[in-house]
Amino acid sequence: MLVTVAILARNEGGSIGPMIADLARQTLFAAPHRFEVLVYANDCSDDTAERARAALRASFGAEGAVRHRVIVTPESGKNRAWNTVVHDVASADTDVFVFCDADITFARVDAIAELLHLLGANPQARAVTGYMIKDLHAKPRKTVLDRLSLGLSSDARLPNALNGSLYALSAAEARKIWLPVPLPGEDGFLSAMIKTNGFTEPNREERVISPVQPTHYYEAHTLAGYFRHEKRVALGTVMLGWIIEELWSLKLTSHAGALIREWNQETPDWIARLIRRRMGQRRWVVPSRLLFQRLDPLRRMPPGRAVVRFPLAVAASVLNLVPVVTANRELKNAQAAAFW
Repeated sequence: MLVTVAILARNEGGSIGPMIADLARQTLFAAPHRFEVLVYANDCSDDTAERARAALRASFGAEGAVRHRVIVTPESGKNRAWNTVVHDVASADTDVFVFCDADITFARVDAIAELLHLLGANPQARAVTGYMIKDLHAKPRKTVLDRLSLGLSSDARLPNALNGSLYALSAAEARKIWLPVPLPGEDGFLSAMIKTNGFTEPNREERVISPVQPTHYYEAHTLAGYFRHEKRVALGTVMLGWIIEELWSLKLTSHAGALIREWNQETPDWIARLIRRRMGQRRWVVPSRLLFQRLDPLRRMPPGRAVVRFPLAVAASVLNLVPVVTANRELKNAQAAAFW
């Protein structure tokens, strides 16, 4: 079996080296498989590629049991990078893809091995998503702000939602899929494609599964990073919803992947056109649930815990106003399709 580990990186010079060193410690590489590690450095203005090459040589040595290479391109966009890696760059005989972000830290040395085990042990599954938690969990002494941040994110996990920072995906499934270019994020659309067999079948949650224990950490956002992330989520949610509605309306009888590829190639501005058409004369299109999503979990909590969490949830909802309003303005101006 050939396992291709793909790291999609953009301006990750500060994190790519430690991430590759951490990756090399995974027990997966002791398994009797063949491996290739690809770093796809797209639209980088820093030294991501150079640091990646040095880290690959230091961690995996010369070409041997683990083949490795760095691909550099001036083209931007994670979806475009994903399409290129799957269909043009990775070895044609890849059996399983493992996609990793360049800034994660693994929570345990068998994290990727478990993803592959679950993928093989569950015939209904096409992908196994990682279970990520904030790096603040690993801090021995937490500040008040650390605890606030952890409290606001502790109820956010969805076990059947693909997490784009780490997941294993059947190569046979991946090769059927092309992602829309451009679109903020890839995981929501990819998850929908997998669960519906390219919008030809009803949604099947069991096609994306996850382990019960955390697999990796991600760096807690700064305030500016939080606003950027939440704006990206708002943009992606609206645009993803419109694209999915468009595809379902076509009543497809064959997988949507080839159609997406055709739209990307022949009508590169198809997403911008869709935004303008769906936006029309409306002033507001971002779902109101995004404004109040931090309050929603309170309804499922015991009363005592809900009372304690209420001030935190209100504070997070107020903070969320800025990125959500900004996202709505960008959609109105049809700028969102270019968002990274």
